Amino acid sequence: MLSEDDAVGKTPGPSTSPRTAGIDPSGRSRVTSRLAAITVSGVLVVAVLAAAWYWRQRHTALHVQAHSLAVLPLKLIDPAGSESGGDYLGIGLADALITRLSSIRRFAVRPTSSVLRYTAEDDPLNAGRELGVAFVLDGRIRHAGDRIRVTLQLLDVSDGTTAWAGQFDENFTDVLTLEDTISAHVAEAIVPHLTNDERLNLAKRGTDDPRAHEAYLRGRAQWNKFSEEGFAKAIVCYHQAIAIDPDYAAAHAGIAEYYNWLGIYCVLPFQECAISAYEAAATAVELDPASAEAHCALGQAKLSRDFSWDNAERQLFKAIELNPNYAPVRTWYAFQLAMEGRFTEALREAQTAVSLDPFSIISRFSVLWCLYHARRFDEALSLLDQVA
Repeated sequence: MLSEDDAVGKTPGPSTSPRTAGIDPSGRSRVTSRLAAITVSGVLVVAVLAAAWYWRQRHTALHVQAHSLAVLPLKLIDPAGSESGGDYLGIGLADALITRLSSIRRFAVRPTSSVLRYTAEDDPLNAGRELGVAFVLDGRIRHAGDRIRVTLQLLDVSDGTTAWAGQFDENFTDVLTLEDTISAHVAEAIVPHLTNDERLNLAKRGTDDPRAHEAYLRGRAQWNKFSEEGFAKAIVCYHQAIAIDPDYAAAHAGIAEYYNWLGIYCVLPFQECAISAYEAAATAVELDPASAEAHCALGQAKLSRDFSWDNAERQLFKAIELNPNYAPVRTWYAFQLAMEGRFTEALREAQTAVSLDPFSIISRFSVLWCLYHARRFDEALSLLDQVA
């Protein structure tokens, strides 16, 4: 386990956004109460506006980024030939591919939270247009006994042509090998000349034990439901993964994320959750110092546990350095910057989060929250009117 000093490392804060010299340190004790505004008013506002925001945004044209990609949840085909969306594998495998492909900085890969709504989408090109991406990966999974067959096509959203297609047959216990192969093919189809570092990042596995990986995939599928029941099932799966492979950093990071959100939703005392989140996140960072998810979770935990502003910022900024396209860290960094009164920087980060994860309610709420606390009430009301 890392000591607190070791856990935060020596990574410097953002060189392009130095801590504002004019902030009065004596006022920071007053700022601590602002986190409660996130946990109480934030959750209430998000709950009320979620549906309206989604329906408005899915019909709003988004700027298409070069080398941008959406991996849609894979549709499950049962042995009789009918589609089924109930199995964890379709969402879990898509989530794993998103994580792998996001390791390439030249890619802008839409996170799982933005693509989940397309589980039953009939037209992948329409999904790609709504998500504002250049390419969309669509596929089917047939799971029979101990064999799994995955059929995929990478579509160019601009003209509907197939940039790449493939069919893979593996033993069900070889899902990790399947992920290796698919992510390499898709990456090469979008960016033909990958660097050696990019190839190594694509091939990186969190575990070599397929049983631990299966438990983690089940946990991710449950987590991405973002419901009370999903959270409860996800934490069980994460612990199962760690019981099989104690060095599985991603599972530890998942536990940290669970406790961070448990505190935000006030399910358990906030301070208690922050301590548990810190312990899990520190373990994840120690096991995998190159994990953006682990550093993000540790930054959240340090901010929540003891309002260690400098150390939390180092962790969040380290996560951004490791994966600039990881939307959650942009959101949490925006919250911290706003709590410190650094509103220009906060809004920049919140808007970046929205560009990376256009259908995330949390990302969009962060923009509204930052405008409100910056006392830019007219702009906040204007944004609120868009979903009223």
